[in-house]
Amino acid sequence: MMKRSILLLGLAMVFCGFFNRSHAQTTPAAWVTPSPGQSPQGDESDEEQVLGELEKPFVPHWTGQLGLTYSTQPTQLGQGQQTEQLNLTGTYNITESGAYVSLEIAGGELLLEGANTNFGEITGEGCLAMGIFLPTLSLSLAEGAAALNAYSSILTLDFQVLDSLTVGPLVSGGVETHQGPASQIYPNTSNPDSFIVVSTGDWDAGVEVSFVPWDFETLTLTGQQEIDVTFQTNGVDDDNVKPINQSDRIPSLTLETETTFCKDFQLLLSAQAGQEFYSAGTIFSPITGKTRTFTQPTEQNFTGYTVGLLYNFQ
Repeated sequence: MMKRSILLLGLAMVFCGFFNRSHAQTTPAAWVTPSPGQSPQGDESDEEQVLGELEKPFVPHWTGQLGLTYSTQPTQLGQGQQTEQLNLTGTYNITESGAYVSLEIAGGELLLEGANTNFGEITGEGCLAMGIFLPTLSLSLAEGAAALNAYSSILTLDFQVLDSLTVGPLVSGGVETHQGPASQIYPNTSNPDSFIVVSTGDWDAGVEVSFVPWDFETLTLTGQQEIDVTFQTNGVDDDNVKPINQSDRIPSLTLETETTFCKDFQLLLSAQAGQEFYSAGTIFSPITGKTRTFTQPTEQNFTGYTVGLLYNFQ
């Protein structure tokens, strides 16, 4: 998947270079002699036309985005890491101040109970722009192989304190179920060939800071703490129920950059670092994407990254 992402990025850069070269070989407008009755370049009528275009009122409209990403960061749905994803997003821009609604359809592969697992996801999102207050709510549903079912929501309460600076808290939460081989979840089980269903939940809170130093660059720093709870395991026929109710805690810091090039393309890069604190017992870890058993409280450091190529269109 990384090779495909790099190839797609290379093709985009070649396309931009070809476009710029072709554009440079065209005859400059300043060398064209105006035909009779045509206003010369720099005429007041041309200036008025440009000003008229700049002063056109905002009209609600649709935009779209196609994205390809590879990530070793845990997803917001409480699933495991090592995610390869292709997504298509349609956004209806309602107001010039930033209000919008969007719908995203995504599909890909993630690491779940030690195995690559296909999944599909649909996400609805909306933002209200009330002056400097920009609250955003998103709701997601994911289903996939290994009987994966996940539901999550994210609420972000951003404030645009400066034209180039946005700050705000965020909270999220969700529930998820999946199944895996008993030999992976309980290595010493008496029936290693059977499958076990794992039920989990998560919620987290944090602060997000976005800074736009240039028109083509956006930097976002997010600090948050996530709590994951493993509720129970049971057989695929709802038998052999084992209540667990063990949790782990995951503080993390994430830096993300979005760089626009060739007008419609964006390169997404993200780096994450944090710690996972396990309590004693059986716990599903979203960092490793596995259900693990600890005899005593344990903590582990982790890092992750995301690489993505996005294409925006109207």
